[in-house]
Amino acid sequence: MLPLKRLIPQDIHSVGDYLGALGVGTLAICSDTSRGRAAGLMLALSGVGVSLVTDYRLSVKKWLPIEVHEAIDYVWSLATIATPWLFGYAKKAPAVALGQVLAGVGYIVFSALTDYRGQVGARWGKHTYLTTGPVNA
Repeated sequence: MLPLKRLIPQDIHSVGDYLGALGVGTLAICSDTSRGRAAGLMLALSGVGVSLVTDYRLSVKKWLPIEVHEAIDYVWSLATIATPWLFGYAKKAPAVALGQVLAGVGYIVFSALTDYRGQVGARWGKHTYLTTGPVNA
C-alpha cells in the first residue's frame, strides 16, 4: 500500500521527464551567470540522458529499470533544488534559482504521484526487472 494514490500514468510521466529537462535547460539559457548556465545544462542533459535509456515507451534503449529511474527522479529533483546554492548563483540569478527550486519541488510531487511500471523488463546485471520486481534470469 502506497501512502499516495498514483494518479499519473507512466506514459504521461515519460513526457514530463523530457519537458522537465527542457524547462530546466531553458532556465539555464536564461541565466545571467556562466555557473547557472553550466549547472542548468548539466541537469537538463542528465534528465534527457536518463530518459533516453529508461524502460518506458519514449526511450531509445530499455537499459535502466524503471525502479532505478524512480530513485533517480528524486535525486535529480533534489539536485535541481540545491544547484543554485551549490554552484553559487542563487543571489546573482534569483529568478533562475527560483525557477529551478520550483521545478525541483514540482518534480518531486509529479514523481510521487506517478504509477511507475516497467514496459519491457529491463535487464540489470543478472536480474530482469518487471512490474513485480527482480526475477532471476
